[in-house]
Amino acid sequence: MKKFLSTVIIGTLLTTSLPVLAESPEPVLYNGSNHSELIAQNPQSNEHSTNAIRINQGLLDTSLTWYTTEHGDVLIPLRVIAEALGYEVIWHGENQSIELVRLPHWVTLSIGEDQYGFGKMAPQPLGVAPVLRENHTYVPLSLFTQLIPGYEGKVEGNILSITAEENNQEAEASQLGEIYGTINKLTSTNHGISLEVVQDGKEAMPENTIILHVSDETVILNPITGESLSSSKLQEGDLIRASYGPAVALSMPPQSAAVRIEVLQEVGFTTGTIGEIHETDGITSILVGDLTKGIQFTIGKETIIVDQDDKVLPISSLSKDMKVDVYHSLAMTKSLPPIANAYKVVVK
Repeated sequence: MKKFLSTVIIGTLLTTSLPVLAESPEPVLYNGSNHSELIAQNPQSNEHSTNAIRINQGLLDTSLTWYTTEHGDVLIPLRVIAEALGYEVIWHGENQSIELVRLPHWVTLSIGEDQYGFGKMAPQPLGVAPVLRENHTYVPLSLFTQLIPGYEGKVEGNILSITAEENNQEAEASQLGEIYGTINKLTSTNHGISLEVVQDGKEAMPENTIILHVSDETVILNPITGESLSSSKLQEGDLIRASYGPAVALSMPPQSAAVRIEVLQEVGFTTGTIGEIHETDGITSILVGDLTKGIQFTIGKETIIVDQDDKVLPISSLSKDMKVDVYHSLAMTKSLPPIANAYKVVVK
């Protein structure tokens, strides 16, 4: 029931410090350095200007435009669009190469070369190479519609639109891996901290271990109360449940970006299917798993029952064959099946 899910290996994580430079000797700023300021406050402010750019229903407040080549390829200004979509843009002037980073996405490209890399996939052509135009990099629209998953792009009149697909977050979430284990080693890095996590009940061997990189975007919380926690609260020896990915580095042990970390401390975690429900003297209990390998959980007055959106549910909503995550006491009886108190039940 304690699981260490595998995930599709689609990328290598960026784990070293990288120089962040402008595409020209002087940084080019668009209404400030915060990419959120690139979105025009008035959706109609530049809609009738030449070749305007719309990102997720908001028009970019920029003088840069898109254009079409003689072969019909649509080229777009890379930095202003990528930053508006939340990517960090890293320019390497020595070889005119660029990296786009928004974990788990990592994209590489070079001026004049029709070869675009995405994670650990072999670089592939998109039909036109990146070009420098007045000290700004332009790339084909297909970078976001073909190479990087989760975006739709289209041209209507003089408006170019790039929109994140509605199921983009759900699609990424479905590719996340998960581990329930102990922080064996904690190391400070240039981008935050890294955790060496060993799967619960396993030896600290590479095949049972993953290195998780924790950044400011990692959600860290107490799963029972929902309280947000600082990464400074993480300690070696902590029992955690973590989701990561979907990109996983081809290393041993593997490495990935931590998306969410639940600090369990003195709390156990079990996931599975309700095999039986019993009510005795007004006390409800559920058997997760079977009689030989499962655990029977007592549902008390203090037990929290919620769905995946954290909506509180009545105890009557629990039923046989329902998939649940249970946060519970580590203290268990020595019976078969063992019995433990449930702190929180999440109906999946």
